[in-house]
Order: sequence, then structure tokens, then C-alpha cells
Amino acid sequence: MTAVPSTTSADRYARTPCPWPASGGWYSRRHVPENDAFDRPPGRLGGPVTSLIELLTTYAFIGQERQERLGDWVGNDGDFAMDFPSRRIEWSSGPVARCDLLGSEAGGTWLWAWANTSLPFGSEVLSAANTLRQRGTELDVPELTERGFPVDDVRNGHVLGTVASGLLGGNGYYFGHGETSAVLTLVTAPELALRPADAIVLSGIITRSLGVFPVPHRPATRAYLDQRGAQVAVADDGSWQVQAPAGGQLTLTFDHLDRVSAVSLEQGPAQGRLTPPPRRGGLFRRPKR
Repeated sequence: MTAVPSTTSADRYARTPCPWPASGGWYSRRHVPENDAFDRPPGRLGGPVTSLIELLTTYAFIGQERQERLGDWVGNDGDFAMDFPSRRIEWSSGPVARCDLLGSEAGGTWLWAWANTSLPFGSEVLSAANTLRQRGTELDVPELTERGFPVDDVRNGHVLGTVASGLLGGNGYYFGHGETSAVLTLVTAPELALRPADAIVLSGIITRSLGVFPVPHRPATRAYLDQRGAQVAVADDGSWQVQAPAGGQLTLTFDHLDRVSAVSLEQGPAQGRLTPPPRRGGLFRRPKR
């Protein structure tokens, strides 16, 4: 593995609002678990982050599956080194992938890479960040177009990484932590392509994602099932009977607040009407009792 500056050397340059190493575009340190962003209860939602929540709702569950796939590929021995000019990330466990610089988090503040005027990189290195900014303009999502903002339970690197991997078609994101900052990159590698999912995979991702993301259950689950090519039949009682693309069926039951109350594996073909469930007007609107 190519020698890189030590963690101390990299973090010496991690100063808000410029949390980037200056030694040849390298950033390295020991691995920190990446999927703990929502281990604490989510904060109060609403207000100016509604549009970001809508994007998170669309990409949360598929993002969870991508991150689990990435975690399995990297393994527990996940020390890493990033070479920004070459757009390359290498883990000490062996895997190598393309990494596109997106932004950083330091001192409680988020800063997009395109807004960091002290970066010594050209437009090619920042192409993914600039493309995401353009998508934010098209979708009118301020968090993707503002230079930076204070981080909170919703507006942070993990949420932005999930949204970015969805909008830009990446295989996941990596939020590499230094002593005083964290660098967000979009990760792409053919080895990380998701395989067709069976019912066991779908049920596991749905169940785990529900405990991770502060998103409305029904639209988030529907988005994931559509993205994974599953067929959904709506039963008379409002439950969903799902045919997985790689085989197997599962049933999703919802409570009176549209929360998933049960996920169960079934046998035989899905019954009912193969049609999308009725859409509700507001993202957080609760059904009438």
C-alpha cells in the first residue's frame, strides 16, 4: 500500500471551514463505524428540511442496503486512505474503489467541497459535488445548494451521503473520520452492485431501515420496493403482499398511523391487485381514523 501521511498530519489541516489535508490530496486514518448516524432518537423534523426529508424517504432503504453491502466488502479491518486527485480510496483490508469528493463536516458545520475555496483540486475532482449541486438546484433543495450549514439529526453527512448516492447513482458513500473532521465521498465499484433481492433480503432491509431512518414508513418502503423491482399487491385489509424479484413473498402490515407493524415471509404467489397503494397528499399526513 502506498505510504500516506499519518492521521496527525492529515488532521493538522482539518480546520473549520477548511477541513481538508494539504499533503498531496491524501486523507487517512483508522476506521470508525459508519452506520451509527441514527443510533440516537431523531430530533424534531419539519420546517426547512422537508425537501431533504422527501429525498431521504426516497433513498433511505436502498441506501441502507448499499451501506451494508459496502460494509461487508470492506470488512471490520477498515483503515483507509483517500487520494483525492486520483479519486481513489483504498482500505487496509484490500478493497479499492473510486471515491468522489462531496464535502466535509467539522466543528458542527457542514461544508460542500465546491464551496471550499482553499481546496487545491480542479473541477474534475469536484465533478460529483458540482453535479449534486445542480440536481439540488433542479429539485429546489436548499441543503444541496447552500455553501454550508450547522449539522443536526437530519442535516448531516450520513443523510447527505444517502441522498447523494441515490441521486448520483453511486454504490454507497464513505464518511471517513479524522480527529477533528469527517470527509464525505461517493463510492463506486463494480463489486458493490446489488444483486436481485429475494424476500429474505427485502424483509431484512426493511426491518433494519425502519429502526435507522426518521422517515414515514409507507412511502419509504414503497420507494425501496419499486427500486428493487418487487411487485406489490394491495389486499382488502390494506396490507401489501410483495413478490420479490429473486423469489419468495412477504406481507407488510400497517397500523392506523401508516407505520409498518409487521413484516412476515409468506409461501406461494402474492395475491390481490398488482397496483401501487393509494398515495397521500402530504409526506407526514396521518390517515383519518
